[in-house]
Amino acid sequence: MSGIFMYDATVMHIVEGLRPSGGGELEITDVNNAYLREGALHYGTLQGSWTDVGTPQTLALPNRLPADIRLDLFETRDHRRSG
Repeated sequence: MSGIFMYDATVMHIVEGLRPSGGGELEITDVNNAYLREGALHYGTLQGSWTDVGTPQTLALPNRLPADIRLDLFETRDHRRSG
């Protein structure tokens, strides 16, 4: 799943209850599913350019993208303000 993930302090309690996957890692999908079960998962849409930063080679790339990226951190899927 691609995206920018931002969590409130509840995430620490969620992570404490996670078990590692078969690969031995905690999975971000498990965190998102916990928020979904609680009815507390919200999302917004990123307008403009985006890139993967999953490798050392691509980590610096976002600094070279145009400054036309707009992210409304408080916009939810139903366009109500969440905070």
